[in-house]
Amino acid sequence: MPFREHLPSQGIERLTPETAHPSVAFMFRQVGRRAELYRRLLGNGGSAYFVTRFLARNEELFLQVWRLLDQPQDGRQPPAEMRARFAASACLGLFSIWLERGRLESADVMAAWFWRLARPAWFETAFPDGDRDGAPPQR
Repeated sequence: MPFREHLPSQGIERLTPETAHPSVAFMFRQVGRRAELYRRLLGNGGSAYFVTRFLARNEELFLQVWRLLDQPQDGRQPPAEMRARFAASACLGLFSIWLERGRLESADVMAAWFWRLARPAWFETAFPDGDRDGAPPQR
């Protein structure tokens, strides 16, 4: 089954803060099926070209979903492009460590962990309610 059939645009009604979309587990299963290839591409001496293309494509996909969700921006969230880069980088990082560790966890567990880590970029504001100007708190 092609990846695009697993994208949220094909099942946007299933995109919720509580559960990772099936497309996330599908990505981990695809990486797991070709673990040695991805290990070479992402590991030491891997392909900078692949990493750049992977990040760009995943950023596009995240932005596409956010456009479909049409969530109102309250001015406190970082711009969608920043959130997309963050989520794509997080996904790449989890693929990398999952492969380094020998895929000890299942694709479903990794998808759930990715969602737990990346969910704020999708559904929550980045700053506490008391911060009205959108800037991070000063220390």
